[in-house]
Amino acid sequence: MQQGKYAEAKQSFERAIQADPKYTLAYGNLARAETALQNYGNAMEALAQAIATDTGGFFDDKRRAEAYSGIGIAALKEKKGEIAAECFRLALEATPDNQEFLRNLAMGYLLSGRSTDAARVLESAIRKNPTAEAYNTLGTVYAEQKRIQDATAMFQRAVQMNPNFTAAQQNLRQITAQGGQ
Repeated sequence: MQQGKYAEAKQSFERAIQADPKYTLAYGNLARAETALQNYGNAMEALAQAIATDTGGFFDDKRRAEAYSGIGIAALKEKKGEIAAECFRLALEATPDNQEFLRNLAMGYLLSGRSTDAARVLESAIRKNPTAEAYNTLGTVYAEQKRIQDATAMFQRAVQMNPNFTAAQQNLRQITAQGGQ
């Protein structure tokens, strides 16, 4: 893995699992290799096996959430919205109030064409814990839905909360140029 030879690493982890089907860390490392190889469905299956075979408590809530988040972030980068959304949904089972995971779940939904679900997640997150990042992401969702005034208001709120938030400033400039208030 450290040398970037993910296919070879995958084979090694699979052999380790054949030798010992309860080898939790081999499943966890297999998930990492599959993620690096962009085999996100396989990565999720390997991680589920790692969690299922974990009798020592290695995959506590924090590690489980971080592992699913890692797969989800990689899936977001590759525009695999459904897989990303599922990963962040699973990560949120372990850490329900994690704002970053909520925003990433929303982005997965948005990439999957589920903008209504994305907006619902972000609106709920903002009610619980309003952050500039959540307002900016909700603005992105509203812009995708062609709700220009709502998007403008969200970007403005993000900039008000954090005047140095470059992404929100850029989004506000862009939406204003498109006819937002």
